[in-house]
Amino acid sequence: MKKTNKILALSAITAMSVAMAACDDSSGSSSPIDTCKASCKNATTAISCDANGNEVERDCAKENKVCDASFKCVAKGEAQTCVEMCNGSHELVTCDSNGKPHTENCGEAGCHQVGGKPQCGGKEPGGEDTDPKCTDADNKCDGNTLYTCKDGKIEQKDCAADGKVCDKNAKKCDVAKCTDADNKCDGNTLYTCDGVNLVPQNCAASGMICNQETKACEVEKCEEDSVTCDGSWLITCVKGQPATKENCARKGMECKDNQCVQPAVVYKIGDPCTCTGASCNKTLTGKEIKEMTGSLGQLAALASIDINLIKDDDTITYPDFFSKDIQGCQGIVAPEGMTIGCFRDSSITVTSKDGETVKDYDGSGLKAFVDSLENNALFGDKLKPYATKLHAILPNGVAFSSTNGYCLAATIDIKAKSDNGILKGSDLLTKLPSLVNTGSHASAKLETSVCPEGGVKFDYEIAKKINKQMAIIIVDLDLNVGFDMCLKSCETDADCRQNEGYTCVDIPNGVPAENETQQVQKACFDKDNLDYFKNLTNQFNGTTEETPKT
Repeated sequence: MKKTNKILALSAITAMSVAMAACDDSSGSSSPIDTCKASCKNATTAISCDANGNEVERDCAKENKVCDASFKCVAKGEAQTCVEMCNGSHELVTCDSNGKPHTENCGEAGCHQVGGKPQCGGKEPGGEDTDPKCTDADNKCDGNTLYTCKDGKIEQKDCAADGKVCDKNAKKCDVAKCTDADNKCDGNTLYTCDGVNLVPQNCAASGMICNQETKACEVEKCEEDSVTCDGSWLITCVKGQPATKENCARKGMECKDNQCVQPAVVYKIGDPCTCTGASCNKTLTGKEIKEMTGSLGQLAALASIDINLIKDDDTITYPDFFSKDIQGCQGIVAPEGMTIGCFRDSSITVTSKDGETVKDYDGSGLKAFVDSLENNALFGDKLKPYATKLHAILPNGVAFSSTNGYCLAATIDIKAKSDNGILKGSDLLTKLPSLVNTGSHASAKLETSVCPEGGVKFDYEIAKKINKQMAIIIVDLDLNVGFDMCLKSCETDADCRQNEGYTCVDIPNGVPAENETQQVQKACFDKDNLDYFKNLTNQFNGTTEETPKT
């Protein structure tokens, strides 16, 4: 099953997995004066704070007044829609060009009146200067107002005054290149105007579709009432509502005749299986690859990398061992954190089209792109070994052997985080792992996650900090890979499907990872695959120049 490691190897090289949330310890106690904030409880009740920070209610209705934006009781004709002020000791309220209030938390700097104008930081009355200096990281758009740091101070500019709009990505006033009328669907990609540019969003990544009528990512709704089977899933539809899905396999059953039923045959880990259907393989196009790398555009140009060498109709086709169309593994209940799959004879191939002519890897834009990396003037010397190995692997396709298929349970859990450098903020860190990820390693590695009867579990983790400078480009990446799988347990070859090429082999936890300190266990598997995975790993580690089997 370590085929996944191959995809792992290919995926992890580029940049994998995705941000771990930083812990924020903000549990310290706060005094009432820090938490009390002026507000309007309703249209006729004003909330203010006394000297001790306690809330005080005032009934404006008794004075025939209303509570306005200043959180005070005023005559109805004098009510203001927005008043710039300090709301409590840490919130700054500002007004945009349309008179709409915006609230900002000043944090430890606090909110102070400086020269009659409220601002974050500044001087406490009679105190010392507590104003922290801003940086370019504080630049932002708030509506159509641009906030930029200049000489350590935040300045604001109304972009509309120059007939422009605030570009929240570039953080500058710019001429609008689109309007909401330009929003559109291109297949399952939604393009929406952010006020300046059309921004793509992959609806399928969230399990949704792009609705051509509403120009929005939406959960697909049923066109008619129905109950159907889709692999092991029972799909129930009510017209005009999203479909509900029930995985019969989770209950040890199979989906048949549009219902969950007990399987006629009890399937086990290691049994033969097949896959027939459109979802048995996945295809990634050159166009999709370029969309993934779109966030690296400026850095790519800076490093003289021409992503457009990749052709839109280049394709990478690879097997989905966890397809909904697998048959022969029904009724096997996946351990916690894992997914039931069918490892089978398959390959990863690269093709391209020139008009109506289909070409292989050598005629693809992907090869031209790898060539350009190999010959890059800035850091080609560092990428050449990897490019050379990719050229050796991809022309003939990456092949996996598993005669008549093999039912297993597995997890592929890749996460990557970049705090700075070339990959910071790149969509690659989320989109690339999503092509292969399945299950949760955090759950699967627990002792409570037990393989089905007759199965033996293997787990490993890879955690690497990659920090390299390639000429003027810094690559900084925290990479974490979690992999788990259940294979058929054995003691001798006689316990395996010998006539189909399966033998009882030693599989140490961690193969082909670097850490192989855990106990070796025996499982039925095709030994050629283990050698192949090791070979692939050695190629990228630079420990061998052997050409992998295909």
